[in-house]
Amino acid sequence: MIYLILCTIGLRHMIYFILPLQRTGMFASEGLRKL
Repeated sequence: MIYLILCTIGLRHMIYFILPLQRTGMFASEGLRKL
């Protein structure tokens, strides 16, 4: 039961961590294209 709760919390934190990373990656690729 505790493991399940930890998994859901972990997934939520992963999503919050990955979304900004994807955005910065997109901005970086666009910047490189302009160069």
